[in-house]
Amino acid sequence: ATVSVLYWTFVKHNMPFERKVVDNGNGLQMSYLETGFDNRHQHNHIALVFLHGFPELATSWENQLDAFGKKYWCVAPDQRGYGLTTGWDAANKESFNAINLSRDIVGFSKSIGARKIILIGHDFGTTPAFYCTLIRPDLVIGLCNMSIPLGCTPPKMVENAGLAVDRDYSKVEQFGLLHYQKYYSADDVADKLSANIEQWFRMTYYATAAGSQNFKEFSPKSGKLFPLALDPALPLTHYVPSYVKSPSYVDLSYQVAQFQATGLQGALNWYANVPQNVDFLQLFAGYQLPQPFLFISGEEDIMVSMYKQLYKRLDSLPNFKGKHLIPGAGHWVQQEQPKAVNALLDVFVADICNKQGSAKL
Repeated sequence: ATVSVLYWTFVKHNMPFERKVVDNGNGLQMSYLETGFDNRHQHNHIALVFLHGFPELATSWENQLDAFGKKYWCVAPDQRGYGLTTGWDAANKESFNAINLSRDIVGFSKSIGARKIILIGHDFGTTPAFYCTLIRPDLVIGLCNMSIPLGCTPPKMVENAGLAVDRDYSKVEQFGLLHYQKYYSADDVADKLSANIEQWFRMTYYATAAGSQNFKEFSPKSGKLFPLALDPALPLTHYVPSYVKSPSYVDLSYQVAQFQATGLQGALNWYANVPQNVDFLQLFAGYQLPQPFLFISGEEDIMVSMYKQLYKRLDSLPNFKGKHLIPGAGHWVQQEQPKAVNALLDVFVADICNKQGSAKL
């Protein structure tokens, strides 16, 4: 596939990354950041593919791209519904399901010339990262997921498994609230959030970063499940004080500008497909990933307590490389504590690449 170099963009903290675009063979012109392209020959065209979460962009991996681009070939795409990637249709909600998102990444990886890939996913980026690893073990040789402990398939097949998602939502609704995933799945929520998008971004980072009052009340130690429940009748100001600023590691003006240009509906469509994604996973019930798997999260990440059963089951993986909760970090771990994340990731990636050696790929 033809790769077009658009321009040198996103220079923050003196870190310049090359911005490119490629046809992924699945209807998208995928925009991505790249570092270390000249390193690809040293590792048999293995690419480190960083997949952002919600409501992030490829730029959320700036610290990792800068560090690992010195030794490896690294790419971070804006995924379907996000940033400068084009070709997606927000009205086609089903096209944002896990299988199609995985097809995006497989096609993207092939189009840029990668022979093998190591996937690193954060937040919702863990979904295509996990499904790609399940579906294409010939391509994906390692997986590191962050914040969402998605690494295990269901122990046994369950009929209509997607209905369990609705049951989780209903546990919250009895209090007159909406589970955040159902809240984000509503048809009118994109317009509501867009009306004050900058404040919504500040609320999102504030609510789940280290030091958040939410974590103190609903930490794993408290034994409570925190569903990020929202009252649709309340304004966003109810959830975040007006004086709260975005954290220094977030380029809020850049993110706001990008989402104002694309709208929020594409990114929100990922939530509408959660029940369908759970149903599809039943096909792999009882199967265990053979590839190396690493989990990293913040010590104050409320998602770990939300998905505590998945977190516990990670130990059963045959090629499990550990789970690490980093002090001083909440949900945005790779941005809150980049040095600690990079140190763990460096050992993980080096081990995989060293084992690949000079073998013909």
